[in-house]
Amino acid sequence: MLEIFTLGNLSIRRDGVEVTGLASRKAEALLVYLAVTRQMQPREFLAALLWEEDQERAQSNLRVVLSSLRKELNPYIDIQRDKVGILPDAHMRVDVLDLLDAALHPTV
Repeated sequence: MLEIFTLGNLSIRRDGVEVTGLASRKAEALLVYLAVTRQMQPREFLAALLWEEDQERAQSNLRVVLSSLRKELNPYIDIQRDKVGILPDAHMRVDVLDLLDAALHPTV
């Protein structure tokens, strides 16, 4: 199970073990974005979202980050030629999504 805790200090755990091998803070940011949106995102959009450099350099930076995510979180990440996302059947928990769900569906 992949667990992402964003409230407070960012913490990413895979099967209860802290994930520490991501390439950069941008790799962490990309993972959180993909986990929260739960939709495939175009690579060009992600590159522009995370880097202000020209498109070619941004795409190169994105490839490095995606390589890091693939290495650490392969069973959860779907990396395709033109888009990236979290696998739809990935067993995952994101604290901010849990909070949102609790706010939208309160128990009495």
